[in-house]
Amino acid sequence: MFRTCLYLSAILMAGSVAGMCLVQLNKPGNADWLWRDGRSRTAWLEQLQSTEETERLEAAAAIGKMGPKVIPDVLEILRENHSQSVQQAAINTLAQMGEPAIPALTEECLRQGKFSVGRQALVALVKIGRPGVPRWIEMLNHNDANRQQLALSIIRSIGPDAEDAVPAMSALLRPDSPYSLADVITTLAAIGPAAKPCLPALIDLAECGDDNLASLAEIAISAIRH
Repeated sequence: MFRTCLYLSAILMAGSVAGMCLVQLNKPGNADWLWRDGRSRTAWLEQLQSTEETERLEAAAAIGKMGPKVIPDVLEILRENHSQSVQQAAINTLAQMGEPAIPALTEECLRQGKFSVGRQALVALVKIGRPGVPRWIEMLNHNDANRQQLALSIIRSIGPDAEDAVPAMSALLRPDSPYSLADVITTLAAIGPAAKPCLPALIDLAECGDDNLASLAEIAISAIRH
């Protein structure tokens, strides 16, 4: 009887340990989580290039949860597979990864900015929102004009959640700014009340001799004071 009890206890303990391992493997965020159904990363990446939309969507959802380590694989598909539907699926995959995918999405946005895939990448970057703002602030000071304009565009689209960018934006309200003052002013208007530190400079612009800038400055002042 005693031996039987010991045997049963050992079985229960083993089952408990196995259960703990299973929970760990199925925990979202764990790199092995997506192998719970026996499918490898390679299989998911192949499915991402399927001709069937439902299969691409399923693969995008699965790969998107694998984390940053699969970003190079997704980028390879973007560069090598010229099917627009597959490229859009790849962008969708990166978008689901959130902040870690910002550099990859940024490069695709710059590379294909005028095409639908580039616009999709831009939408994905905007949706990431506040977590990406530090990167856009840093990019405002980049020596590449395309990156500067992309950062400004994304900050403007994020709006009030980009309030941390106000100090950097304030520094751009000067005649020798590398940016279009009109773009800077409309971005501050989009940020809204959090851009109050910029009011003195905007008031000066509202009284300048340029009717277009003066009008935009007045709109921004109204949005900030609202």
